[in-house]
Amino acid sequence: MLSLHDLQGHIKNGTLLPFYIFTGEEIELQNIYLRRMGEVVRVDKISEVYTKITSKLITNKTYKIYVCRDDSEFIRNEKAWKEISKKINNATLVLQITTPDKRSKIYKHFQDTNIVEFNHMTTKQLVNTINKSVDGTTADLTYLVESCNNDYNTILNYLDIFKRLGITKVTQKVVDEFISKKETATVFELADAVMELDGKKCFKLLDLLLEDKNNAMGIIYAIHNQLHKCVLVEGHRGQPDIAKKTGINSWIVSNILYGNKIKPANLLKALRLVQKYDSGIKTGKYNDAPFACYCLVTEILSL
Repeated sequence: MLSLHDLQGHIKNGTLLPFYIFTGEEIELQNIYLRRMGEVVRVDKISEVYTKITSKLITNKTYKIYVCRDDSEFIRNEKAWKEISKKINNATLVLQITTPDKRSKIYKHFQDTNIVEFNHMTTKQLVNTINKSVDGTTADLTYLVESCNNDYNTILNYLDIFKRLGITKVTQKVVDEFISKKETATVFELADAVMELDGKKCFKLLDLLLEDKNNAMGIIYAIHNQLHKCVLVEGHRGQPDIAKKTGINSWIVSNILYGNKIKPANLLKALRLVQKYDSGIKTGKYNDAPFACYCLVTEILSL
């Protein structure tokens, strides 16, 4: 298996491999490395660009990084991937596999040569990373990192909330006000799962989060916030400078572009559903707020 140090060397020396498989729980760290690799083009299916990047008759004038996430069709097609490194011309193809089956043929075939695993960074690495953009003592930043279970994406989400609320310095008191230590899941993970239409993950996270009934309104807010951002980003899909045009952080834009599975027309319907349940809970129409959260998620998944 390739290490992150190996990948850093490929990027620094301009010796990128034609094909990589990225796995692991740190999706945002994957995004950081992808941006360092070059011009990224995301596709829903590798078949969309397969001929373009493998044909000897077609010359790719500009070197690009083609990225596809969880393409089950390609993963099953051994004929397509077995000699892929020899076939690709003037491009790099990156297949992101969220939960790889280490017993699968494709995993075993590329395990020693093309797979890079992105695990959570150490506490020290994360503190050094966020220390560049937020004020706080090493002890307080360490507390934040460990409260987020060393998940970089979760940390960035909370830092974004702090910034929007005008909180300029991270302290243990601030962390305790926003992050419950009893949670083994976050509302941001749930919002991502809703966006990805991952029903199994949604209900697992709901079960964990709603062990504390006070989380209900936080869940509603997080889903509304995510869907609103999806509407803005999808409205500019395919255009340059989406982050600048929408005012949404670039890492959130990247997450939506490759993670959102809700069709644009259904995003507006989903937002209206959130507003309906939010209003219903606040007015007392829905007395059982946790049950309302389950109903909301169920309706969005069925759009």
